[in-house]
Amino acid sequence: MYRNMFVHTRLLAYKRLDPDISFEVFVISNHKSEYEFEGIGVLEGTADNLRARLDLGQFDKIVIHFLTYKMVQVLLEYKNIPQIVWVHGFEALSWKRRLFNARSPKFLGYIFKNSIQLHAFHHYVEENINAHFVFVSKWMKKIASDDTDSIFHYSSIIPNGIDSHIFSFQKKDEKQRYKVLLIRPFTSRKYATDIAMKAIEKFSMEKDFLKYTFTIAGEGKYLKKDTAHISKLSNVTIIPSFQSQEQIEQLHNSNGVFLCPSRQDAQGVSMCEAMMSGLIPITSRSTAIPEFVDNQKDGYLTNSVEDIVDALRDIGNSPIKFGNMSVNSHQHVLDKCEQDNVIQKELSLIVRV
Repeated sequence: MYRNMFVHTRLLAYKRLDPDISFEVFVISNHKSEYEFEGIGVLEGTADNLRARLDLGQFDKIVIHFLTYKMVQVLLEYKNIPQIVWVHGFEALSWKRRLFNARSPKFLGYIFKNSIQLHAFHHYVEENINAHFVFVSKWMKKIASDDTDSIFHYSSIIPNGIDSHIFSFQKKDEKQRYKVLLIRPFTSRKYATDIAMKAIEKFSMEKDFLKYTFTIAGEGKYLKKDTAHISKLSNVTIIPSFQSQEQIEQLHNSNGVFLCPSRQDAQGVSMCEAMMSGLIPITSRSTAIPEFVDNQKDGYLTNSVEDIVDALRDIGNSPIKFGNMSVNSHQHVLDKCEQDNVIQKELSLIVRV
Protein backbone atom coordinates (compact mmCIF):
# COMPACT_ATOMS: atom_id res chain seq x y z
CA MET A 1 0.00 0.00 0.00
CA TYR A 2 2.83 2.40 0.77
CA ARG A 3 4.17 1.90 -2.68
CA ASN A 4 1.12 4.02 -3.51
CA MET A 5 1.38 7.43 -1.92
CA PHE A 6 -2.18 8.33 -2.86
CA VAL A 7 -3.32 5.94 -0.12
CA HIS A 8 -1.10 7.66 2.43
CA THR A 9 -2.30 11.14 1.45
CA ARG A 10 -5.88 9.91 1.87
CA LEU A 11 -5.19 8.75 5.42
CA LEU A 12 -3.54 12.04 6.38
CA ALA A 13 -6.56 13.91 4.97
CA TYR A 14 -8.98 11.66 6.88
CA LYS A 15 -7.13 12.41 10.12
CA ARG A 16 -7.25 16.14 9.46
CA LEU A 17 -11.03 15.91 9.16
CA ASP A 18 -11.42 13.55 12.14
CA PRO A 19 -8.43 13.60 14.53
CA ASP A 20 -10.01 10.86 16.66
CA ILE A 21 -9.97 8.29 13.86
CA SER A 22 -7.00 5.90 13.84
CA PHE A 23 -5.61 3.77 11.04
CA GLU A 24 -3.12 0.99 10.73
CA VAL A 25 -1.80 0.06 7.30
CA PHE A 26 -1.00 -3.49 6.24
CA VAL A 27 0.90 -4.13 3.02
CA ILE A 28 0.96 -7.65 1.55
CA SER A 29 4.64 -8.49 1.07
CA ASN A 30 7.03 -11.44 1.08
CA HIS A 31 9.06 -9.89 3.88
CA LYS A 32 7.96 -8.66 7.29
CA SER A 33 8.67 -5.19 8.63
CA GLU A 34 6.99 -2.67 10.88
CA TYR A 35 7.48 1.09 10.91
CA GLU A 36 5.76 4.44 11.24
CA PHE A 37 5.48 6.94 8.41
CA GLU A 38 4.26 10.46 9.13
CA GLY A 39 2.27 9.27 12.11
CA ILE A 40 0.70 6.26 10.37
CA GLY A 41 1.67 2.79 11.58
CA VAL A 42 2.63 0.43 8.75
CA LEU A 43 3.10 -3.34 8.85
CA GLU A 44 4.35 -5.32 5.87
CA GLY A 45 4.03 -9.09 5.73
CA THR A 46 2.43 -12.20 4.30
CA ALA A 47 -1.20 -13.27 4.33
CA ASP A 48 -0.46 -15.22 7.53
CA ASN A 49 0.86 -12.03 9.13
CA LEU A 50 -2.34 -10.25 8.08
CA ARG A 51 -4.41 -13.00 9.68
CA ALA A 52 -2.44 -12.71 12.92
CA ARG A 53 -3.00 -8.96 12.98
CA LEU A 54 -6.73 -9.25 12.38
CA ASP A 55 -6.92 -11.92 15.09
CA LEU A 56 -6.14 -9.20 17.62
CA GLY A 57 -9.77 -8.11 17.15
CA GLN A 58 -9.11 -4.39 17.50
CA PHE A 59 -10.36 -3.18 14.10
CA ASP A 60 -13.81 -1.72 13.42
CA LYS A 61 -13.46 -1.52 9.63
CA ILE A 62 -11.22 -2.97 6.94
CA VAL A 63 -10.50 -0.62 4.02
CA ILE A 64 -8.91 -2.37 1.04
CA HIS A 65 -7.04 -0.88 -1.92
CA PHE A 66 -6.05 -3.31 -4.69
CA LEU A 67 -7.89 -6.49 -3.67
CA THR A 68 -5.45 -9.17 -4.85
CA TYR A 69 -5.65 -12.94 -4.77
CA LYS A 70 -2.99 -13.08 -2.05
CA MET A 71 -5.30 -11.48 0.53
CA VAL A 72 -8.74 -12.75 -0.51
CA GLN A 73 -8.91 -15.90 1.61
CA VAL A 74 -7.78 -14.13 4.77
CA LEU A 75 -10.26 -11.28 4.30
CA LEU A 76 -13.11 -13.75 3.83
CA GLU A 77 -12.33 -15.19 7.27
CA TYR A 78 -13.26 -11.81 8.77
CA LYS A 79 -16.55 -11.07 7.04
CA ASN A 80 -17.92 -10.03 10.45
CA ILE A 81 -15.84 -6.84 10.12
CA PRO A 82 -17.32 -4.35 7.60
CA GLN A 83 -15.12 -4.18 4.52
CA ILE A 84 -14.84 -1.37 1.94
CA VAL A 85 -12.97 -2.16 -1.28
CA TRP A 86 -11.51 0.49 -3.57
CA VAL A 87 -11.24 -0.90 -7.12
CA HIS A 88 -8.55 0.85 -9.13
CA GLY A 89 -8.46 -1.16 -12.35
CA PHE A 90 -5.83 -3.82 -12.89
CA GLU A 91 -7.20 -6.08 -10.14
CA ALA A 92 -10.60 -6.38 -11.85
CA LEU A 93 -9.92 -5.99 -15.59
CA SER A 94 -9.47 -8.90 -17.99
CA TRP A 95 -6.25 -9.33 -19.92
CA LYS A 96 -8.41 -9.09 -23.05
CA ARG A 97 -8.68 -5.34 -22.42
CA ARG A 98 -4.89 -5.01 -22.54
CA LEU A 99 -4.29 -6.49 -25.98
CA PHE A 100 -2.52 -3.27 -26.94
CA ASN A 101 0.38 -4.64 -24.84
CA ALA A 102 0.23 -8.12 -26.42
CA ARG A 103 3.65 -7.80 -28.06
CA SER A 104 5.33 -7.60 -24.67
CA PRO A 105 7.33 -10.78 -23.86
CA LYS A 106 5.72 -10.72 -20.41
CA PHE A 107 2.17 -10.80 -21.75
CA LEU A 108 1.65 -14.57 -21.51
CA GLY A 109 2.68 -14.50 -17.87
CA TYR A 110 0.29 -11.62 -17.33
CA ILE A 111 -2.58 -13.66 -18.81
CA PHE A 112 -1.90 -16.49 -16.36
CA LYS A 113 -1.74 -14.21 -13.29
CA ASN A 114 -4.73 -12.20 -14.46
CA SER A 115 -6.87 -15.33 -14.71
CA ILE A 116 -6.00 -16.26 -11.12
CA GLN A 117 -6.70 -12.70 -9.98
CA LEU A 118 -10.12 -12.44 -11.65
CA HIS A 119 -11.19 -15.80 -10.22
CA ALA A 120 -10.14 -14.72 -6.71
CA PHE A 121 -11.90 -11.36 -7.08
CA HIS A 122 -15.12 -13.09 -8.16
CA HIS A 123 -14.84 -15.51 -5.23
CA TYR A 124 -14.48 -12.61 -2.79
CA VAL A 125 -17.54 -10.79 -4.18
CA GLU A 126 -19.61 -13.97 -4.16
CA GLU A 127 -18.68 -14.90 -0.60
CA ASN A 128 -18.79 -11.43 0.95
CA ILE A 129 -22.04 -10.00 -0.34
CA ASN A 130 -22.04 -7.26 2.31
CA ALA A 131 -18.76 -5.75 1.16
CA HIS A 132 -19.01 -2.20 -0.18
CA PHE A 133 -17.12 -1.42 -3.39
CA VAL A 134 -15.90 1.99 -4.49
CA PHE A 135 -15.23 2.75 -8.15
CA VAL A 136 -13.75 5.92 -9.63
CA SER A 137 -16.16 5.84 -12.59
CA LYS A 138 -19.31 4.20 -13.90
CA TRP A 139 -17.22 2.58 -16.63
CA MET A 140 -14.92 1.01 -14.03
CA LYS A 141 -17.88 -0.50 -12.19
CA LYS A 142 -19.45 -1.92 -15.34
CA ILE A 143 -16.22 -3.43 -16.64
CA ALA A 144 -15.30 -4.89 -13.25
CA SER A 145 -18.74 -6.50 -13.11
CA ASP A 146 -18.41 -7.88 -16.64
CA ASP A 147 -14.82 -9.10 -16.38
CA THR A 148 -15.14 -10.77 -12.98
CA ASP A 149 -18.71 -11.98 -13.61
CA SER A 150 -19.78 -10.34 -10.36
CA ILE A 151 -22.75 -8.44 -8.96
CA PHE A 152 -21.87 -5.68 -6.50
CA HIS A 153 -24.72 -5.43 -3.99
CA TYR A 154 -23.32 -2.31 -2.34
CA SER A 155 -21.24 0.23 -4.24
CA SER A 156 -20.41 3.91 -4.70
CA ILE A 157 -18.90 5.98 -7.50
CA ILE A 158 -16.27 8.36 -6.08
CA PRO A 159 -13.57 9.67 -8.43
CA ASN A 160 -9.99 10.21 -7.35
CA GLY A 161 -9.66 13.63 -5.80
CA ILE A 162 -7.71 16.44 -7.48
CA ASP A 163 -5.99 19.01 -5.25
CA SER A 164 -7.24 22.45 -6.30
CA HIS A 165 -4.60 24.12 -4.13
CA ILE A 166 -1.70 22.49 -5.97
CA PHE A 167 -3.37 22.55 -9.39
CA SER A 168 -4.80 26.01 -9.04
CA PHE A 169 -6.64 27.78 -11.82
CA GLN A 170 -4.98 30.73 -13.49
CA LYS A 171 -6.76 32.59 -16.26
CA LYS A 172 -5.12 31.68 -19.55
CA ASP A 173 -3.81 34.21 -22.01
CA GLU A 174 -5.35 33.64 -25.45
CA LYS A 175 -1.83 33.03 -26.84
CA GLN A 176 -1.63 29.89 -24.70
CA ARG A 177 -4.06 28.19 -27.08
CA TYR A 178 -0.95 27.56 -29.17
CA LYS A 179 1.00 26.00 -26.29
CA VAL A 180 0.42 22.25 -26.13
CA LEU A 181 1.61 20.04 -23.28
CA LEU A 182 1.85 16.25 -23.02
CA ILE A 183 2.90 14.58 -19.75
CA ARG A 184 2.77 10.80 -20.05
CA PRO A 185 4.66 7.63 -19.13
CA PHE A 186 6.06 6.07 -22.30
CA THR A 187 5.84 2.64 -20.67
CA SER A 188 2.59 1.17 -21.99
CA ARG A 189 0.46 1.46 -25.12
CA LYS A 190 -2.50 2.24 -22.89
CA TYR A 191 -1.25 5.84 -22.72
CA ALA A 192 -1.45 6.18 -26.54
CA THR A 193 1.77 8.18 -26.83
CA ASP A 194 2.22 6.72 -30.30
CA ILE A 195 -1.12 8.23 -31.39
CA ALA A 196 -0.21 11.61 -29.89
CA MET A 197 3.13 11.72 -31.71
CA LYS A 198 1.53 10.70 -35.02
CA ALA A 199 -0.96 13.54 -34.57
CA ILE A 200 1.83 16.07 -34.02
CA GLU A 201 3.64 14.72 -37.07
CA LYS A 202 0.52 15.04 -39.20
CA PHE A 203 -0.20 18.50 -37.81
CA SER A 204 3.32 19.60 -38.80
CA MET A 205 2.05 19.70 -42.40
CA GLU A 206 -0.40 22.50 -41.49
CA LYS A 207 0.49 26.05 -42.54
CA ASP A 208 0.04 27.37 -38.97
CA PHE A 209 2.10 24.64 -37.33
CA LEU A 210 4.97 26.93 -36.32
CA LYS A 211 2.57 29.11 -34.33
CA TYR A 212 2.33 26.22 -31.89
CA THR A 213 4.80 24.82 -29.36
CA PHE A 214 4.70 21.25 -28.11
CA THR A 215 6.25 20.25 -24.78
CA ILE A 216 6.52 16.49 -24.26
CA ALA A 217 7.50 15.26 -20.80
CA GLY A 218 7.91 11.63 -19.82
CA GLU A 219 10.13 8.60 -19.87
CA GLY A 220 9.90 4.93 -20.77
CA LYS A 221 10.84 2.33 -23.32
CA TYR A 222 8.67 3.84 -26.08
CA LEU A 223 9.94 7.43 -25.80
CA LYS A 224 12.68 7.29 -28.42
CA LYS A 225 10.60 5.25 -30.88
CA ASP A 226 7.46 7.35 -30.55
CA THR A 227 9.21 10.71 -30.86
CA ALA A 228 11.65 9.73 -33.64
CA HIS A 229 9.82 11.63 -36.39
CA ILE A 230 9.15 14.83 -34.43
CA SER A 231 12.15 15.21 -32.13
CA LYS A 232 14.03 17.50 -34.54
CA LEU A 233 11.11 19.88 -35.14
CA SER A 234 12.06 23.36 -33.97
CA ASN A 235 8.88 23.92 -31.95
CA VAL A 236 8.94 20.54 -30.14
CA THR A 237 10.65 20.26 -26.75
CA ILE A 238 11.17 16.83 -25.23
CA ILE A 239 11.83 16.49 -21.49
CA PRO A 240 12.89 12.84 -21.08
CA SER A 241 12.23 12.49 -17.37
CA PHE A 242 9.61 12.00 -14.69
CA GLN A 243 8.17 15.33 -13.53
CA SER A 244 7.74 16.28 -9.89
CA GLN A 245 4.49 17.83 -8.67
CA GLU A 246 6.11 21.27 -8.64
CA GLN A 247 7.41 20.83 -12.20
CA ILE A 248 3.99 19.71 -13.41
CA GLU A 249 2.43 22.77 -11.81
CA GLN A 250 4.89 25.02 -13.67
CA LEU A 251 4.20 23.26 -16.97
CA HIS A 252 0.47 23.65 -16.44
CA ASN A 253 0.87 27.38 -15.83
CA SER A 254 2.83 27.95 -19.04
CA ASN A 255 0.60 25.92 -21.40
CA GLY A 256 -3.03 26.04 -22.48
CA VAL A 257 -3.78 22.68 -24.12
CA PHE A 258 -3.22 19.19 -22.69
CA LEU A 259 -2.72 16.46 -25.29
CA CYS A 260 -3.67 13.12 -23.72
CA PRO A 261 -5.20 10.51 -26.03
CA SER A 262 -5.71 7.20 -24.27
CA ARG A 263 -6.60 3.61 -25.06
CA GLN A 264 -7.83 2.93 -21.54
CA ASP A 265 -8.49 5.05 -18.46
CA ALA A 266 -10.70 4.45 -15.44
CA GLN A 267 -10.58 8.22 -14.88
CA GLY A 268 -7.49 9.93 -16.26
CA VAL A 269 -5.96 11.57 -13.19
CA SER A 270 -3.22 13.50 -15.01
CA MET A 271 -5.86 14.81 -17.42
CA CYS A 272 -8.06 15.93 -14.52
CA GLU A 273 -5.09 17.66 -12.87
CA ALA A 274 -4.48 19.59 -16.08
CA MET A 275 -8.17 20.50 -16.33
CA MET A 276 -8.15 21.75 -12.74
CA SER A 277 -5.33 24.08 -13.81
CA GLY A 278 -7.47 25.31 -16.71
CA LEU A 279 -5.85 23.44 -19.60
CA ILE A 280 -8.13 22.14 -22.33
CA PRO A 281 -7.74 18.38 -22.85
CA ILE A 282 -7.54 16.80 -26.28
CA THR A 283 -8.21 13.20 -25.42
CA SER A 284 -10.05 10.08 -26.61
CA ARG A 285 -13.69 9.07 -26.72
CA SER A 286 -12.69 5.94 -24.83
CA THR A 287 -13.51 3.97 -21.67
CA ALA A 288 -14.30 6.31 -18.72
CA ILE A 289 -12.99 9.53 -20.26
CA PRO A 290 -16.38 10.87 -21.50
CA GLU A 291 -17.51 10.89 -17.86
CA PHE A 292 -14.92 13.60 -17.19
CA VAL A 293 -14.88 15.60 -20.45
CA ASP A 294 -17.83 17.22 -22.23
CA ASN A 295 -16.91 17.33 -25.91
CA GLN A 296 -16.52 20.86 -27.33
CA LYS A 297 -17.55 22.38 -23.97
CA ASP A 298 -14.49 21.76 -21.81
CA GLY A 299 -12.34 19.55 -24.02
CA TYR A 300 -12.16 17.47 -27.18
CA LEU A 301 -13.10 13.78 -27.40
CA THR A 302 -11.38 12.28 -30.43
CA ASN A 303 -11.46 8.96 -32.26
CA SER A 304 -8.42 9.29 -34.53
CA VAL A 305 -5.22 11.12 -35.40
CA GLU A 306 -7.27 13.23 -37.82
CA ASP A 307 -9.65 14.23 -35.03
CA ILE A 308 -6.71 15.39 -32.90
CA VAL A 309 -5.41 17.51 -35.78
CA ASP A 310 -8.89 19.01 -36.20
CA ALA A 311 -9.01 19.82 -32.47
CA LEU A 312 -5.61 21.54 -32.55
CA ARG A 313 -6.69 23.56 -35.55
CA ASP A 314 -10.05 24.47 -34.01
CA ILE A 315 -8.61 25.72 -30.73
CA GLY A 316 -5.98 27.74 -32.58
CA ASN A 317 -8.63 29.44 -34.70
CA SER A 318 -10.92 30.26 -31.75
CA PRO A 319 -9.44 32.53 -29.03
CA ILE A 320 -12.83 33.25 -27.44
CA LYS A 321 -13.77 29.58 -27.45
CA PHE A 322 -10.39 28.77 -25.91
CA GLY A 323 -11.01 31.13 -22.99
CA ASN A 324 -14.49 29.77 -22.35
CA MET A 325 -13.40 26.15 -22.57
CA SER A 326 -10.52 26.78 -20.17
CA VAL A 327 -12.91 28.09 -17.51
CA ASN A 328 -15.34 25.22 -18.19
CA SER A 329 -12.54 22.66 -17.96
CA HIS A 330 -11.53 23.90 -14.51
CA GLN A 331 -15.12 24.13 -13.28
CA HIS A 332 -16.05 20.63 -14.44
CA VAL A 333 -13.24 18.98 -12.48
CA LEU A 334 -13.72 21.31 -9.52
CA ASP A 335 -17.36 20.23 -9.26
CA LYS A 336 -16.69 16.55 -9.83
CA CYS A 337 -13.29 15.78 -8.29
CA GLU A 338 -12.21 18.52 -5.88
CA GLN A 339 -10.07 16.72 -3.31
CA ASP A 340 -11.56 18.15 -0.11
CA ASN A 341 -15.07 17.15 -1.23
CA VAL A 342 -13.90 13.70 -2.32
CA ILE A 343 -12.13 13.09 0.99
CA GLN A 344 -15.29 14.08 2.87
CA LYS A 345 -17.34 11.62 0.81
CA GLU A 346 -14.83 8.83 1.38
CA LEU A 347 -14.60 9.39 5.12
CA SER A 348 -18.38 9.59 5.45
CA LEU A 349 -18.64 6.27 3.62
CA ILE A 350 -16.05 4.62 5.86
CA VAL A 351 -17.84 5.80 8.99
CA ARG A 352 -21.28 4.83 7.66
CA VAL A 353 -20.57 1.30 6.38
